Amino acid sequence: MSNNYLSDEELLRLMAEVEDEGLVKAPDRIEKDVLREIHIKKKKVTDFRLYCMRVGLSVAAAIAILFVGPFNPLVQTEVPSREVVEQSRVVASKEEAMAERDIMTKEEAIKDKGALEKISDVQLLIENKIEEYLR
Repeated sequence: MSNNYLSDEELLRLMAEVEDEGLVKAPDRIEKDVLREIHIKKKKVTDFRLYCMRVGLSVAAAIAILFVGPFNPLVQTEVPSREVVEQSRVVASKEEAMAERDIMTKEEAIKDKGALEKISDVQLLIENKIEEYLR
């Protein structure tokens, strides 16, 4: 097991060297850099708080509109009852809907020349895809 720690003698020697050499002078620009970073972070926090305030106000306004809107005398909306909606709704029966469509029988579709051509085209396409896949 490897130990990467300094021994007691090495640690004492390192501490004595640091105390003998004194403090190291910081670079001249460090104060400006630190102050600039602090200013940038404060600006980001301020911008975020303003954004949160705008979003909160928008949500509050939307909720207010939802609750105040139905009581506005300028808006005359009347919600119909369920009975009125059911009576006004016209729903065709299955037979009526099917009678409106032009539906061919199975035999007519098979005899239709266009349908046979489509089937053979699709069959040819499937065979070509299978051949491409097997290559």
